Amino acid sequence: IRLLSAQIPYIPHNIYVGDGIHNKLKFIELTEITIPEGKYTIYSLINKINSLLTNISIAFDSTTHFISIKNATGDDITIDTDYPLWKRLGIHEKITILNSTTHDSTHIPDISVHYIDIVSPDIHPKGSTLTNNDSTILKRLPLTGQMGDLIYYEANHSDYISQEFFMPDISSNLATFNLNLKRHDGTPYDLKKLHFDLKLEISELIEPTLLNELASHMRRDRERFIDNEGSSIEIGGIDYSLNN
Repeated sequence: IRLLSAQIPYIPHNIYVGDGIHNKLKFIELTEITIPEGKYTIYSLINKINSLLTNISIAFDSTTHFISIKNATGDDITIDTDYPLWKRLGIHEKITILNSTTHDSTHIPDISVHYIDIVSPDIHPKGSTLTNNDSTILKRLPLTGQMGDLIYYEANHSDYISQEFFMPDISSNLATFNLNLKRHDGTPYDLKKLHFDLKLEISELIEPTLLNELASHMRRDRERFIDNEGSSIEIGGIDYSLNN
């Protein structure tokens, strides 16, 4: 499966519900707050957060680009980093902020959405375009644009060739396959009911005799050369092992 082209609407929201907590923040001792979905700058986001907190204030330093949190609640408070928006704000560790003190972040906040992945959970990992053993990402598209834009992608020769064909094995048989659009954090990219367009090239091995023969020969060789204790042996450069 190769992606030849894509037209995907640019959805500007960088604060989104995701799986239910991506637009929420919480201190362990306090009730969580919910930030409405939308397109925020770091300044408008902090202003919105401050309007939802009581006796806690967050500030952004335009010179250092770090944020600081001031606690004036009268009690110690602890940042609950199970809420992923904290990490996007530059707070990666669970920190207790003592009363009447200020905590400075050690990471620069990044609330942008850099890309979306076109994911097919059904494809064989060897058919993906990311070089790891369990990826099912068909293509990664940079997410840049303005409200109302379409994100265009068209495979040039280099991109086309990089989506390499692979010799499938028996487990690669597909009756159907699904496609999902996901943000960098794995949450679904919500199209807000707008239309998108993907153009795919699908190559199919119509005659599976070769694969069936290969599987048969491997079963025969395993029976001949491998003992029942699960050891393996290399024959002609191929490592035969049980269950592999």
